[in-house]
Amino acid sequence: MNSIELFFSKNSTQIWTIISVIIGGLITYFSTIHIESKKMKMNKRSESATNVVIPCVLCLRDTRNKLISLRNKINLSNDIYLLKEIQLLNEPLDFLNDERNYFLPKYLREQLKSYGEKFKDFYYTLNKECDEYIDKYSNYLSNKLNGYMYDNNNCIAYSSFSNSVRNKVRLMLVRNKFFSLKDTLDGVNFHLENFSPVLSLQYDYINLDESTRREINNIKYALENDFDVLEDRRKSREERCALDPNYASNDFYEDEEYDARLIMSIDLLDYLNSSVFDDEHELLSKGNFCSHSKFDSLLYCLDSIIDTFNDYIDSIFYND
Repeated sequence: MNSIELFFSKNSTQIWTIISVIIGGLITYFSTIHIESKKMKMNKRSESATNVVIPCVLCLRDTRNKLISLRNKINLSNDIYLLKEIQLLNEPLDFLNDERNYFLPKYLREQLKSYGEKFKDFYYTLNKECDEYIDKYSNYLSNKLNGYMYDNNNCIAYSSFSNSVRNKVRLMLVRNKFFSLKDTLDGVNFHLENFSPVLSLQYDYINLDESTRREINNIKYALENDFDVLEDRRKSREERCALDPNYASNDFYEDEEYDARLIMSIDLLDYLNSSVFDDEHELLSKGNFCSHSKFDSLLYCLDSIIDTFNDYIDSIFYND
């Protein structure tokens, strides 16, 4: 032991130098590994941000701009196919449906999922409330038209609407401002329940479709210019009937029936535009619909997500 102690005592300086060199080398080695590892992680994060996160946040910003533009268009015009426009707000969710999903940090994926849930909730609510409003409006018309045709409380009116009605109702719900749907009526079927054993049901259909309305507008325009189209057609029919036996036996009654039904359509339209329907707006104001608020919440959700994505990008490229 004495020789070992003597050896260390004589060579302590050299030994400590060797130990210091070894320790320094190890520290340098592990520091280099740590730095390179950190650099590789940063490079991967930077690559992920460049290839996935930045395109995603650009898509989110574009979606936000589309949403604001759509909201402005909704407030200005009824000539918008709303469902088609709404589908464009779904584009950021594509990043969750392919391989790009794996390059997003978990908390960013959760942010996108939260937007997806809000979008689906809004879409479901809009369609649900659309159906509810149309049902309420049909019942409203039925009650208002009760007794209109046959002056009988057993008369039930069933309304039929054009294909545009659902789009117009969705626009009204998102806008949260009432406008009448009477111009979407294609016609009304009046059913009279008769409890006699001989006749159980009477019905009559009054047409209000687009071509009928166009013809009515032409007739009214002619009346404003002192020309009665229906009276002129009646006189022409009677003159032709007197001269043409074939017309009298075949087409005369069909032409009479056509104009008679046209007059029924004119009378019904006039009634629909009367003060009887002045409370129509209450269907929306008292309906407790929430499609408009859920539509607006999409914008707030997008703003929050964009801020989160921006913070993540800043942490990669501008982190000191």
